[in-house]
Amino acid sequence: MPLVTISVHAGQLEDAQKARLISLVTDAVVEGEGFGAASRASTWVLIDEVPAGSFGVGGRQVRLDDFLALMRQRQAAG
Repeated sequence: MPLVTISVHAGQLEDAQKARLISLVTDAVVEGEGFGAASRASTWVLIDEVPAGSFGVGGRQVRLDDFLALMRQRQAAG
């Protein structure tokens, strides 16, 4: 039984985004395992919403606004 845990900032994803992420990750696990559709029913995906202020990168606290600003910078840089 595969268990995939995805940690995101609390409030980062809407329900529709969570549902899509769960579906796509499940598809990837099923394909990667090579057991076919039978493994789909036993594949678990947990989206862990981490409270504000509980993420850190490079020794620095990172909040959702910081993360979103970084993502915008990366998109703009292409």
